[in-house]
Amino acid sequence: MINKILLAFLFVFFIFGANAQKKDSISADVLLSLSLEDLLSMKIITAGKKYEEVKDVPANATVITRKDIERLGFTTYTEILQHINGFYMIDDYYWLGSVNYGVRGFFSTGPFNNVIILVNGINQMSDKYSDYPDVKINVPIEAIDRIEIIKGPMSVIYGSGAFFGAINIITNNVEENKTKNIASVSYGSLNTSKIGLKLSGKEEKFKYVFNASMYNTNGIDVPFTDLTTNPGVINYVGLTPDATTAGQFDDNRKHFSLFLEHKDLFFDISYIETQKDIFDGQPSFGDGSLMTTKASNIFLGYKKTFNDKISAEIKAGYYSHSHILDYEIFRPYYYEIDGQTSNAYSLELNAFFNISEKLEATIGLNRRKVLNIFQVSDFGYYGLNLGHGEVGLPRGEQYSTNSAFTQVKFKAFKKLSIIGGIRIEYLEAYNMQYARGIITENPIDNRPVDSTELRRIYLETYYPENNGISIIPNLAAIFYINDQNVVKLLYGHATKQPSFSENYRQLPGGRPLLDAATIQTIELNYILDIESTFIFNLSLFNNQLKNLISSTNIYNQDTGDWDIYSANSGQMETYGVETGIKYAPFYRLQMNLSGTYQKSKNKLEGYENITLGYSPTFLAYGNVSYQIYKNVSVSVIGRYIDKMETLWKTESTPENGSRIGNSIPAYYVMDANFRMNKIANTGLFFNMKATNIFDTEIRYPTTTSNTWMDKGALGRGRNFLISIGYNF
Repeated sequence: MINKILLAFLFVFFIFGANAQKKDSISADVLLSLSLEDLLSMKIITAGKKYEEVKDVPANATVITRKDIERLGFTTYTEILQHINGFYMIDDYYWLGSVNYGVRGFFSTGPFNNVIILVNGINQMSDKYSDYPDVKINVPIEAIDRIEIIKGPMSVIYGSGAFFGAINIITNNVEENKTKNIASVSYGSLNTSKIGLKLSGKEEKFKYVFNASMYNTNGIDVPFTDLTTNPGVINYVGLTPDATTAGQFDDNRKHFSLFLEHKDLFFDISYIETQKDIFDGQPSFGDGSLMTTKASNIFLGYKKTFNDKISAEIKAGYYSHSHILDYEIFRPYYYEIDGQTSNAYSLELNAFFNISEKLEATIGLNRRKVLNIFQVSDFGYYGLNLGHGEVGLPRGEQYSTNSAFTQVKFKAFKKLSIIGGIRIEYLEAYNMQYARGIITENPIDNRPVDSTELRRIYLETYYPENNGISIIPNLAAIFYINDQNVVKLLYGHATKQPSFSENYRQLPGGRPLLDAATIQTIELNYILDIESTFIFNLSLFNNQLKNLISSTNIYNQDTGDWDIYSANSGQMETYGVETGIKYAPFYRLQMNLSGTYQKSKNKLEGYENITLGYSPTFLAYGNVSYQIYKNVSVSVIGRYIDKMETLWKTESTPENGSRIGNSIPAYYVMDANFRMNKIANTGLFFNMKATNIFDTEIRYPTTTSNTWMDKGALGRGRNFLISIGYNF
């Protein structure tokens, strides 16, 4: 089937290419409508916190525009990321409700925390896990004006966590969003419904953007026997042998955001609420285990241009995130409840200097202060079977991450620019509190405890590696062969400090606290742009990763307990090639083909010949869009994900081990989209999206979050979504 599809795609490519109109007949307006987003002259803000042309940024950049979203029919921003070269999604029904992504051959189990995610430049991090769960970010597709994806280490600009890059979801670009207002409703398979509203405008020096949406879906309904080979797991929780997941994958989301700008002052506020069913360590029964998360961000900024050589901006933000898990899992002694909250604020100052025609510099200061982390739980975990538990910062204590960076661009001569930067980041020491309500013996030294120790509290001060100081460099050389050819040689370094959660998990077992993980990347990027109708992009990259933090989260059915801990046990190397082609032979047709070949290897002694888990060798993506009439278009979208292994679980020696789940075969998924704009010469539009039109079985490899699913988690089959809206 895959070969037939590829042959058909190539047939269309060459037939239309042979009949293409002359390039000089394509106007600038037509090029804009085609949304060839990697044009060398397009300006982006994410790579350096200021607007720069793609050809000038020291990074590998991709942009998804509003035009792309409409012509390809994307329904969520998580769907968009599945079609970015080098990205691949794994949904393990994780207990926080979020999906996760591998990037360039590397996947970290748990929440998505390898790429920093911004919304209008605002960091969306959740402070307890230092992660970026989609259930917290929750930006509706109707709100998005464009998405900028920067691949490669970005820690010089954004600090710890920007391990493989940065993603900036932009919703407040009134200038690019020619349609000021959008209202839409959608309905489709799995009882999926969606309502979206966007209001935006600009009057003289005042700008506003308002977004609101509601999204609901019932999720997939499959037999539990399609997920596991062990019927005992199903029987253990009281499910019948023919039980299915009906009603256990509900996903309900709400989003509200408001952006205001007057002259040099801007204000951004957002609120999200998500209720989503999850699995955690074992199957659920009844209506399923429900995760409810709420998050709000309040952001205030001021930007000032002093003259043609100096400008600056100052920003302040406050962030609140909470979630509660109501488990439908039966065990004695527990209510099975888990609630968590965190709060933080940030201060940021950036200054931009155009010193001369040959020299530019950016200087930045940043402080993020965690005000509170608190978790209260009632389930068995961390080696202690009974009673309530509390984890978090001791009452009244706080900690900060402080940093300063500079990046300098020097135009050595007309065809060569050199960019170098350095960041110094300091993570303050902090205390962690761990408490357990009912225990019979001390979990550290196994001695019996008396009644005065029934609520024993463990405190430990965490002093990060190098006393919390990280020095992060980058360097790039950009060679402009001519207006159509650009070569970038990129070197980047990034760190990822262990999260608060990863460290406190070490306390009950007396395990060592964790050091920061690091990555070092060398990349050669070449871009060819032929009169904006043909764009070719090629990247060769090498990643060296050290001190990778691996997490174990195994549920023991015999004891009813979770074994949860982390370790600096990873060392890995990846060689890869990414390539992409964008071709618009004439104004009605646009084609995109891209692919990644990556070879990742575990470099720890004894593991060199064991295939790395969650690391597909080959990834491929493609789409074709054709404008049938002036306001009617169709598109076909496809992606290929190579086979994957699961985690290799070591028993006594590396060779004496086994996989935690089945190998997952390669799969190819094709979607189709039909869109009509300006129906009856009004703002009315109609969109029909068909996802997974061949009903391919999508399997995601199981992770330590749900090892009982040894067959792997299942993705969605064939789905349809119809949307009707009005632009006004």
